[in-house]
This record gives sequence, C-alpha cells and structure tokens, in this order.
Amino acid sequence: MKKKILILILLISNYLIGQKTYKINTITWTYTTPINYIPKIDNFEKERKRGEEYLKQEANITSSTDDVILLALEKKDSSANAIFVSYKNNLTIKEHTLNGYTQLMKDLLIENCKKEYPNNKSTVIIDEMVIDNIKFNVIRQTTLFEEEGFVGTKSFYIAEIDEKEFMILLINIDEEDRKNAENSVLKSTFRAK
Repeated sequence: MKKKILILILLISNYLIGQKTYKINTITWTYTTPINYIPKIDNFEKERKRGEEYLKQEANITSSTDDVILLALEKKDSSANAIFVSYKNNLTIKEHTLNGYTQLMKDLLIENCKKEYPNNKSTVIIDEMVIDNIKFNVIRQTTLFEEEGFVGTKSFYIAEIDEKEFMILLINIDEEDRKNAENSVLKSTFRAK
C-alpha cells in the first residue's frame, strides 16, 4: 500500500513539475512540456532576427517590436525538434484578419520551400483547430528529405488571444516527436484571470 501511494505521489509531482503557466495579458496559458524537452537558450535571438529580416524582405511585413517569448524548448538529444511560443501585438491580424494572415504566411512558406528545398517535396496546408475554446489556424509545412531519410514538419498554431497574436511553432523531424509535441499543445488550457 505504501508503495502504491509513493508511486502515485511521484506521478503527480512529475506531472506538476512539467506543467507551467504563462500570462498573455489577462489570460493564463497552462502548458505541459513534452517528455525529453528542455529549455533552449542558444541562438534564439539570432533566429528571431533572421525571421524578421526574411518577412520584411519577402512580404514587406515589418515585425512588431513588442514580441514576448514565452517558451523555447529543444529535445534533450539535440535533434532538430523544437517548440517556440510567443505573443505580440495583433496589428497584422487586424490588417489582414486571422484567415488572411495565415494565408499570407502559407504563401511565404510555399515560396520559401521552393528556394530552400528545391529538390525535396513539400506541402503546406492550413487547418482550423479549437484548443480549450480558442480558435487556432494551423499552418503545417511538411517536407520529405528523401536523401537524408526523414520528413521534417513545421506547425504554426496562430490565434488572437486577448488582443494579442499568440503563436506556437513546432519543429519536428520524426513522427513520434511530432505527435508528442502536438499532444502537449492540444492539452493546453487558457483561463481569464
């Protein structure tokens, strides 16, 4: 009996340790990190600036200056599996609507695939998804790297939450990690405080 209680306590504490809350204005987002992911610190700012420059050059979109990075995770094994979460002002969504903005991003990803991966087959699709009563547009880019023997996936979950553009980016190079990362996002909760 004592053994069962100890195991139950360990399971509950393990769940609670991995679960974190983040503020998006007046909304609290609760998220549980997938197993084997750790905080990513290196090169994040450099990658963000590179993305901003690309958007400005390719689509004449000026990035916001109020980006808040909530989370940057990478897989412990240093593979190219990562999770990035941020929010910023919603000016682009106001200008283009959420659907218009995600279509614009889809078009940019298609063009980027043609330039970056001309010899690989890529698809980019948009889905709508509801996570804890919040509507998300999900842009999923899948690229088959035949010579290297893997499929790479980038999934952008975009929503307007409390007058902010909220984005979760999942980058995965294997199906099991993609499913684990996606399940962690789908189990998220959003609460007004």
